[in-house]
This record gives sequence, structure tokens and C-alpha cells, in this order.
Amino acid sequence: MKITIEPTMDQSKEDPNSKYPVVSISFPDDDLELPDVLDMLVEPVLRAYGYRFAKIEQVEKLDL
Repeated sequence: MKITIEPTMDQSKEDPNSKYPVVSISFPDDDLELPDVLDMLVEPVLRAYGYRFAKIEQVEKLDL
């Protein structure tokens, strides 16, 4: 299983040191339960992208 987050627009044309790079995290197994996906893929990729949440529960509580 793999998750990738990337900017919606190519920022490298404007700034070669763009603030939001493409971030991918993969896990060698596709048989994961939702809590495992959140803990092992979603939370780490959001943190790598620059979001600063103490726990994934804070993301789940956001009213989007």
C-alpha cells in the first residue's frame, strides 16, 4: 500500500526549493485495517508534508 501527497500545482517553476514537495510513504503489505493505515501511512505522510498534529485524532476531528 502506498500514499502520495503532492501540491495541486507544480511549484518548482516558481521556486526550485518549493515548500511543498511530493511525499510518498509505502508499506509492503496491502492487508491493513483502517487504524493501521492512519497510523502507518496517513499520519507520517501528513507530518512529512508539513502538518503539525500531535495525533491523527486531531485530523479526524477537523470539520472539513
